[in-house]
Amino acid sequence: MLRRIAATALLLLPLAACSAPAPAAPQPSAPPPPPPASSSQAPDAAPVVRAMLTAQDAATLGFTSDTQPRAVSGPGLQLVGSCRDKLPSDAEIIQEQAKDWYTGDPLSVAVNLHQQTAQYPDGKAAQAVAELLAAGGCTAGTGSPTGTKQPQLAAAPGVDAQAAVCSEYEGPFAERNCVVVVAHGTLVTSAALDVQGNAAGEAKRKADAVFGKLGPLLAAAVTRA
Repeated sequence: MLRRIAATALLLLPLAACSAPAPAAPQPSAPPPPPPASSSQAPDAAPVVRAMLTAQDAATLGFTSDTQPRAVSGPGLQLVGSCRDKLPSDAEIIQEQAKDWYTGDPLSVAVNLHQQTAQYPDGKAAQAVAELLAAGGCTAGTGSPTGTKQPQLAAAPGVDAQAAVCSEYEGPFAERNCVVVVAHGTLVTSAALDVQGNAAGEAKRKADAVFGKLGPLLAAAVTRA
């Protein structure tokens, strides 16, 4: 009897071993996902830098020193910083470069020039010039304004739109403040020229001389970009 029970148990052992589930094979680990591609790249600053006035241009205007252009950064880029309200096209600016020059003495005649060149999407540059004119040109002197004019700029090859606005001011010094803008392709270069001095006649003469050269130099700068 004991032999029969033992034989039966030996027969059941293989059946039990066959019914046990086989261990799952290890699955290969998934490779890590690739890093997300950059959604945008920094715009190429070279065309904007080429649209800035050079040291030779500055010397033509009477400045004896010249600085390197600097990138304008921040959330609120403006074509003309003296505008009280931003132009609608300011929100479209992709990048900007700026430069400053100074010469003289207010007790005789002092000349300040600030240039900014902005890059826009296609079709927006000439629109910015029209918007600036609609805003009155955004001249900004330190005295009381006595009159504002829009001098004509000479036509230049490759220029899509251009404009100038000049205001006279009286105060401690005789002063003229002009804003000049020239558009070509996707670029607009703007220049704020401020001339002031103790002698009103000398200040006016100097302002006329610098302004007469400024428009052609800006047109040449923005079209070489």
